Amino acid sequence: MVGDNRGDAEGNQRPVFLETLRAVNEVNPAFVVTTGDMIAGYTETEDQARTQWAGYTRAMAELRPPTFHTPGNHDIWDAMSGRVYRELWGPTFYAFDHGPVRIVGLDTETDRSRIDPKQFAWLEKQIMTAGSRKVFLSFHKPLYPVDGHIGNS
Repeated sequence: MVGDNRGDAEGNQRPVFLETLRAVNEVNPAFVVTTGDMIAGYTETEDQARTQWAGYTRAMAELRPPTFHTPGNHDIWDAMSGRVYRELWGPTFYAFDHGPVRIVGLDTETDRSRIDPKQFAWLEKQIMTAGSRKVFLSFHKPLYPVDGHIGNS
């Protein structure tokens, strides 16, 4: 799992993130899951958002394992950014099975800091149909924060 790498406004990824990707390649896991904030985000234009995503995509091209993206608030911050995210990475929430585990990626950003009723019902189904598999959830915002934001999720 990787996350909060947030490149700069021009889409350049931080050197430590590039080093992390090289280290991940050395370990060669079956897959990688992101936990969001892949770009700086909060751009004023779609072109700026696409420039940032292009920088992220260039960096990730070096990564050998398949990657599953989970959005953060720097990836989806309004309707335009959500549309671009879905165009580039597909659905904002997903599930897949790998051996004895089910990996579930949740979208806590389209409905800011929440899981909407449709996604929640989908999540319940993913858990109920997992059988004997262990279920691991990936998401950006805590579903139950322990600081001053209690009640917001």
